[in-house]
Amino acid sequence: MTEMNFHRRALASPRIWIFPLGKRIAAFSLALLLVVFCLALAEDKADLAAIYKIKDEGLNRSQVMEILSYMTDAYGPRLSGSPDKQKAADWVQQKLNEWGLENVHTEKYEEISGPHGRAGLFSPSRLP
Repeated sequence: MTEMNFHRRALASPRIWIFPLGKRIAAFSLALLLVVFCLALAEDKADLAAIYKIKDEGLNRSQVMEILSYMTDAYGPRLSGSPDKQKAADWVQQKLNEWGLENVHTEKYEEISGPHGRAGLFSPSRLP
């Protein structure tokens, strides 16, 4: 068979399986995994009522700017150990208790000084 006839014959009957068996299995597995993943995502329905309730709360009854303004204007900068820091901490605890949070408390810490300045160290921890 001449070279020209071989190419004509190859073009006339294209081979369907040009990849080895291992690559075909891997491609099929990947395609199957992709289909299963897409089906799993399609079944995940969002709770639109909860989303709308969260959006309504945030847009119509948000207290973020009021609280931020109060913390920055009423107490201003608060250095560790200063009376303003303690007043701000007490105000935050009172506010969190008003909102119904449980186990609201402050953690004790000790200040340490080092070559890079001061830092607060929580009391359960110790430096090596």
